[in-house]
Amino acid sequence: MAKVSYEDAIESNRPYHDANGAVHIPPDTKGLGPDELPDSSQNGDLGHWVKVSSTTTDVVNAGAYSALLSPDSAGQACYKGTKGLILATARECNNWNSGGWHCEGYGPETITDYGYKAECK
Repeated sequence: MAKVSYEDAIESNRPYHDANGAVHIPPDTKGLGPDELPDSSQNGDLGHWVKVSSTTTDVVNAGAYSALLSPDSAGQACYKGTKGLILATARECNNWNSGGWHCEGYGPETITDYGYKAECK
């Protein structure tokens, strides 16, 4: 049986010791500093979502536009060149009268089957 020195045992245990100690490091509360931001935010690669079609496209036929975006994505920040599909909305009754035959209030309903092609420009 081979003998192991105390120093060798400590050194071979170091990765376990370091990984185990990492559990006790608190999470960062500040986020990225100015020197850590991606270069793209400084060289003009950021844009905003713009609808490029006034007709709807089925999600299954979206192709390069298959990234689904919320209905209020137009105008929101994005990386230039990215393509997506802004999901369509419809009017949905959310307040029926007591008899249940007349709608007294409408609200938006997100349609997940189709949307409008959008590009980040």
